[in-house]
Amino acid sequence: RNGQRWTQHMERMLSTRSALKFLGCEENLCEKVARYQGFLTAFGLEKSMDELTSNLSPGLRNEIMMNLFKPLLVSAPFFKEISHNCAEKILVAFTKVVYSPGDIILRRDDVGEEMYFILRGEADVLADLDGEVLSRKTVGDFFGEVSLVFPRQPRSAWIRAFSFCVLAKLTRENLSRALIAYPDDEEKMIETIIRQSAVSVSHKTSIPKKLDKEALSTIARKTLGRPGTPEGSAAEAKLTNIEAALERLSTDVCDRISRLELAVRELQVGRPG
Repeated sequence: RNGQRWTQHMERMLSTRSALKFLGCEENLCEKVARYQGFLTAFGLEKSMDELTSNLSPGLRNEIMMNLFKPLLVSAPFFKEISHNCAEKILVAFTKVVYSPGDIILRRDDVGEEMYFILRGEADVLADLDGEVLSRKTVGDFFGEVSLVFPRQPRSAWIRAFSFCVLAKLTRENLSRALIAYPDDEEKMIETIIRQSAVSVSHKTSIPKKLDKEALSTIARKTLGRPGTPEGSAAEAKLTNIEAALERLSTDVCDRISRLELAVRELQVGRPG
């Protein structure tokens, strides 16, 4: 059976290579495509998660997804305070995507719609595409979660695949759908992501003086309900609480920035010329 699968892979690879050459693609690109197809075949990744689990019971499929993303439940702070049922709903909303070495996963200043969790492989974080590597993401790490809360928030860095990367992707749309039945967990998750993003921006050289409350209001209203309905009224009350929490966080961040700037000025004054 393995021999048959490899034969099918070789036939598909030759067919793809012929088509790419006919279209005028350069040889190095044809080789890159061949390596990508070889990686998918070697690890049985040609099929999506839906295809891989289509003949399983819903309970067994959920068990597989929970087992697969167990490190995310442990490492991601925004999963630690929500209920097990809610976490299960979110985890089954992830989809699998594979990147080749050198592929750009996130582009700095792009407006994001999704977050990623690394299942296999490594990815580099860069402030500039041609600059030095700031850090390297490995199995169990995640990135892009701020885009789930702030719809118009641009990406703050480049993420580039260092090796073949198998990632789990969660879009804002899939997250909103998963959270419909869990409004309390949704509020906790939003507040945790906001808190984490506030901590992260306080360590950057270019620090916004206020967080994007309007963006938060937009996604919260869209997810929690429409005005003029009982659900909408409850949503507005919940939104008010979230905005108040965001205001406190924003004030705290600005206070920390002011203290940091003061300390830097004092150091510069006391530094010998």
